[in-house]
Amino acid sequence: ENRVSFMKHVAENARVTIFSVPHAFTGKSKILQDNAITSWTLLHPNIEIILLGDAPGVREYAATRENIQHIPEIKRNRFGTPMLRDVFSKAIHAARNNLLCYAGSTMILTSQFIEALRKLPLEKRFFLVARQVDLDIDTALTFQRDWETKLLADVRDKGKLHGGSAMNIMLFPRDLTMTLHDFLIERPGWDNAFTYQLLKQGIPLLDATLAFPAIHQNHAQSYHKEEAAYNFKLAGGLSQMVTIGNAH
Repeated sequence: ENRVSFMKHVAENARVTIFSVPHAFTGKSKILQDNAITSWTLLHPNIEIILLGDAPGVREYAATRENIQHIPEIKRNRFGTPMLRDVFSKAIHAARNNLLCYAGSTMILTSQFIEALRKLPLEKRFFLVARQVDLDIDTALTFQRDWETKLLADVRDKGKLHGGSAMNIMLFPRDLTMTLHDFLIERPGWDNAFTYQLLKQGIPLLDATLAFPAIHQNHAQSYHKEEAAYNFKLAGGLSQMVTIGNAH
């Protein structure tokens, strides 16, 4: 009962730490990542942000913003791709808040995300994910008073709901006991293998797609094919992966 009361206070007061591993702050990537991170800072005064990794421009960006913590040292593979276990472990250890949210560095969140926190099943263990809505954005958002209204109109008119395979928003309690593996973040299969392992550990997977829009700004992606093969091999194959369709 004490934990439920405490976690209810956490949710109602938006005591959430959002953590992410940004790419280099150059070109279009800089615009999209600034759009995303700025949207997080506007969610609530209690939101904490942790940026991990030493990609060019990340340290300088974090230094210019309040409530952003920077953790430069993370474990990567030989191609420079971040590894899940180290990223999640360091974020959990460094976070000041009791709810954590992994977010891809181009994911925009709106005030509906904060509203959704108040509906969490805080008496239980959970790991929350959401299908993303893909949207073409090529310019910096102005974040004037009506920015959310305009953006949500674009989401309704032009956004495309992504399939259930991609999970770029992951919310969970800090005290959630879970085994972490060295999946390569943002490489095919990492999220599907990770969430399968959570289900295997008896952790309920929740689908919050209808609770708030997880807005993904479209951008080019490239990776080495052997990185996808690595994730699939570490997972144990497709039979050891799930989609958001396996969530409740």
